[in-house]
Amino acid sequence: FAPVVEACRRHDCYVATSTQEKVPQKKDWYFHTGFIMGPEGLVLRSPKVQAKSAPSVTYLRDIEAEYKELFGADSIMPVAKTPIGNLACFVEGEAEVLEASRLLSSKGAEVILHTSLEENDSIPWQALKQSIGFQCHVFLLTGATSRMVYADERGNDWCGGASTIVGPAG
Repeated sequence: FAPVVEACRRHDCYVATSTQEKVPQKKDWYFHTGFIMGPEGLVLRSPKVQAKSAPSVTYLRDIEAEYKELFGADSIMPVAKTPIGNLACFVEGEAEVLEASRLLSSKGAEVILHTSLEENDSIPWQALKQSIGFQCHVFLLTGATSRMVYADERGNDWCGGASTIVGPAG
């Protein structure tokens, strides 16, 4: 993360991203984790809790007690206090789970950064994002993959996009 953190320091900004993370303490654990970095360094890491993911990804819901023992209860769906507000993040399909947004809001999140792929056409993404902002009284900033075209499991070409900023009014 060093080059990204250095850029955040130079430009006084925050960056959210996600990746598949290998957990050093447990060699058979892999998470799809969202990260926020800023001028102060790594602000938070937030592994997916329950939304569907790749087959090799470990679900926190399946190892919750052991995860809390290693990383602490506050490490699940964390909220970080920063000079620009209380930030949280979730990854891809966690936006489909309204309880994730509600939990972050109840922990004081003012802004939820959402790294997304939005490849499922059956989900009304824009309406979902507006609902999160309105129902949870948060700003939702979605950075969606763009200009990526490939064939999905049904053989359909797909192209990402739809990065969005939604406020508490929806």
